Amino acid sequence: SHTNKVSKIPPETQFLLGESNSDESDQENKAYTLFVPLLDGSVKCSMKGMDDETLHIVAETGCSNTNIPLFIKGMLVSVGKDPFVLIEASMEAIRK
Repeated sequence: SHTNKVSKIPPETQFLLGESNSDESDQENKAYTLFVPLLDGSVKCSMKGMDDETLHIVAETGCSNTNIPLFIKGMLVSVGKDPFVLIEASMEAIRK
């Protein structure tokens, strides 16, 4: 779906492509930011928008007896001018 409000990003979001310049007349300075939550061992991450317009990363294991480590690889964030190239390069980086 499309929104310009972070608070409208639903829980469990697994992929988010943001456009940094919505001025249609300024195509040259338009950039895209891709957010992809990751799996790190037994930890699954996702995103959700909050009422205060902040984006939160949610990390969970699905098991109350499993602790989440202090440091995890929770999110890939990439920036580029072509969203198709950005997505392809980001997926390749995740595969590695």
